Amino acid sequence: MAHAELPDHYAESTMLFALSADGEQEVSLRLARFPLTGKATVWLHIADGEAAWAMAHEQFESSNQATPVNEDVAEFGAGLGTQTVKFVSQKRNGEQMLGHLSAELLAVASRHPELGEGVVPVSVDLMYRSSSAGYRSATGRWEMTGSVSGTVTVQGKTIVFDDPGKWHEQIGPRARFAPAFTYFNVQNESVALLAIAFAQGVSGYAMLNGEIYELQSFEIQGPDATPRKFEAQFYDARTDELQRIEGRARAVQQWSVPIEGQRRPGTAVIVETNLGEMFGSLNDWQPDK
Repeated sequence: MAHAELPDHYAESTMLFALSADGEQEVSLRLARFPLTGKATVWLHIADGEAAWAMAHEQFESSNQATPVNEDVAEFGAGLGTQTVKFVSQKRNGEQMLGHLSAELLAVASRHPELGEGVVPVSVDLMYRSSSAGYRSATGRWEMTGSVSGTVTVQGKTIVFDDPGKWHEQIGPRARFAPAFTYFNVQNESVALLAIAFAQGVSGYAMLNGEIYELQSFEIQGPDATPRKFEAQFYDARTDELQRIEGRARAVQQWSVPIEGQRRPGTAVIVETNLGEMFGSLNDWQPDK
């Protein structure tokens, strides 16, 4: 879509996340593109069990054209001087999307970065393979669970990833970051759960052995609870019954990034459930009224 045809506040967001089974290693990189202004925001988190690094920068430069997200191949990218981020995806309309994330960035040795330039060089080279065609919402969001393999190099130290992970995209008008929400995305080899709870309701899915079921309800304790109990329900047409996933989420990595004058906290979690141990991310956003 050409610049002149884009709706007001049009934005694109792409993210790749991976967490090791023991919760020690994490990588999370999100690129938000704003074609109407030619700017982009990059958030990065890395942990290796001994140290952690992060960055948050809102002045990357990007194309003023919309990404052709309906094509079978698409690329989301941005740059700033020698820093670059590129998400390339293939087989987007099939049963197993393939992705590649490459980046050269500058981070800081902190879990709570301020906006701006970092000083620690980071190189990212990660491959992604989805476990299904994923879940596409009516609001332009595409969520996929799968596997992540490759390397992240920080100041010459290489961290190897070969872990479960996720890729998500969201496109459409977005005047602000988001209304208040809780975002919960966890998985294991045979089960995945995505739940996004807003004031007006919930959206998401449960995936069991490759089959995707629409989420019916989701409740979780607030951020002050440790661990946080939750229950999700979904409808199984084969049995004509509501099924549930319930358990407790324990934070193993904690971060925050600056957004619109506030800080949005986020956590990587390991979860004990009635369907086995799962792991992923749990984020809350409570903007000022």
